Amino acid sequence: NYAKAVRKAGQTPASIYAAGKEAVSFSIPTDQFSLLARGTSRSQIFSFTGSAAGVSGEKAIVKSVQVDAIKGTVQHVDFLKVIPGHQLTVVVPLHVVGDVPAVKQNAAIVQQRVYELKLECLPDCMPSEIVTDISNLGVTESLHAGEIELPAGVKLKGSKTSAVVTIMALSRAVVTTEAAATPAKGGKAAPAAKPAAKK
Repeated sequence: NYAKAVRKAGQTPASIYAAGKEAVSFSIPTDQFSLLARGTSRSQIFSFTGSAAGVSGEKAIVKSVQVDAIKGTVQHVDFLKVIPGHQLTVVVPLHVVGDVPAVKQNAAIVQQRVYELKLECLPDCMPSEIVTDISNLGVTESLHAGEIELPAGVKLKGSKTSAVVTIMALSRAVVTTEAAATPAKGGKAAPAAKPAAKK
């Protein structure tokens, strides 16, 4: 079929979507896309050139990627068109930094529950990542999504009360071994006690 023929030619089938318009289908060089997309965030903006009508000259972010479950190869890419002046909903990675005193004292650990944030912003304000400092957190305290400082023009999508990071106290226990049985005279271990006979 068409998709197989495209992949055999070293291309990956793709579509670009825009609000209120039908999706436009085209293809992109597989090796080139893999190289450009490697290590980038989900908010990375891609530019298009070429002969594809309705695509050349446009900019877009990746909406979704279909990957072969066995081979791990990209099968299809959906893009979302970036329109200047129009809000976008994007997902960006969340990184936590800072030394928590209780963690440095080996009294607690950092439990990060959320690694990405869904944000709404204009294309010009789109961050590639969000970095937040947790050094002021104490044991059993949490940082919630709504407490994270975001760049100007960027809004959080979703629950503001979700716990993003929690400082968990370490529960410690001491491990010991029981002393071995004392050998009887002659070097042999004392015989084990016999259970009492039932009456």
